[in-house]
Amino acid sequence: MQNQKELFNLPDYIMVDPALADDPRLRGGEIGRLTYAIINWNEFYIGFDDVKIRVYGAADLLMLKNADALFQYIEDHGATLNEYEMNAITNVALLEIYAADSGYQKEAFKIALQYPSLCNAFLISIEDKLKLGRGLKTGR
Repeated sequence: MQNQKELFNLPDYIMVDPALADDPRLRGGEIGRLTYAIINWNEFYIGFDDVKIRVYGAADLLMLKNADALFQYIEDHGATLNEYEMNAITNVALLEIYAADSGYQKEAFKIALQYPSLCNAFLISIEDKLKLGRGLKTGR
């Protein structure tokens, strides 16, 4: 089976949804490297720092929104954001633009996690990004 990660332009780093209640591996909120993806089977293989690889469905995984979406969020909600939130969104957007070294993606996730109230600004599920139906698999 062909790795579809590049075909669908998926990022190097992915976060397991912190709200994932039934994760048997207790990886919610952890950032891992997307190593392999089989979209039509809804299987996304995520490698973690402890060298273990786990399989998740698209609904269980979050990725950072692209810089254009982040700047659009600032434009749409600028009046309600304080200066720290605005700086955080701008910093994540700039890291997304200059994320040629995928280590920047991990740093951008760390900034995003500091602002749980802005999750909708920073993050999108793989399921929503790829416009898939509800995932059939959960972490294993």
